[in-house]
Amino acid sequence: MSALSVALGLSSAPLIVTAAPIVGAAAAVTGALSGGAYFYSKWKASKERRAVRDSLPPDSPDAEQ
Repeated sequence: MSALSVALGLSSAPLIVTAAPIVGAAAAVTGALSGGAYFYSKWKASKERRAVRDSLPPDSPDAEQ
């Protein structure tokens, strides 16, 4: 019944309905930033491991790991 009154303009929408798109957009942006930071840190760590491995002499026992 209240949805009908909101649709007819007799009453205003509840705050949660009004704020839902804003909260959803904030969650999407936060998730994208978090995912980007996670994959960047994985890429950076992998890059550092490759640099250490490549700097070892070929006859080093740790060179094959």
